Amino acid sequence: MPADPRDESHLETLKVCHYIYAGLGVVGLLFIIAHYAIMNAVFTTIAEAENAKNGAELTHIFVVFDWFYLIIGIWTLALMILNFFSAHALRDRNRSRLIMTTSGINCINIPLGTILGVFTLVVLTRSSVKILFESAKRI
Repeated sequence: MPADPRDESHLETLKVCHYIYAGLGVVGLLFIIAHYAIMNAVFTTIAEAENAKNGAELTHIFVVFDWFYLIIGIWTLALMILNFFSAHALRDRNRSRLIMTTSGINCINIPLGTILGVFTLVVLTRSSVKILFESAKRI
C-alpha cells in the first residue's frame, strides 16, 4: 500500500498532543498536591477542634483520604510518564505497542484522554502507518 502523505502530519500532531497531555499531567499532579495540603489543613483543624470537645481521636478517619490522594497521585504520575515516552516513541517511529497501550489506558480518562487515545489508535492501526514504523525499525 502506498504511503499516505497525511500520515506524517497525523503522527506529528499526535506526538505534540501526547507531550501536551503529559504536561497536563504535571499540572494535575501539582493540583493534587495543593488540594491535599489544603484539605489536610482543614481536616486537621476540624479534628483538633473535635478532640478538644469530646476527647475522641478523629485523625485516624482521615487516613482514607491520605490513601486516596496517594493512589490518584501515582495514577497521574504514571500516565504522565507513559504519555511522555509515547510522544518520544512517536517522534522516533518505534515502540508502537507502548504507544497503543498508553492510548488504551488514556481512553479511561474522559474526555481528553478518550479523544487522544481513540485518535492515536485509529492512526496507528492504518497499514500505511505500520509500514512507516517498520521502515523506521530497519534504519
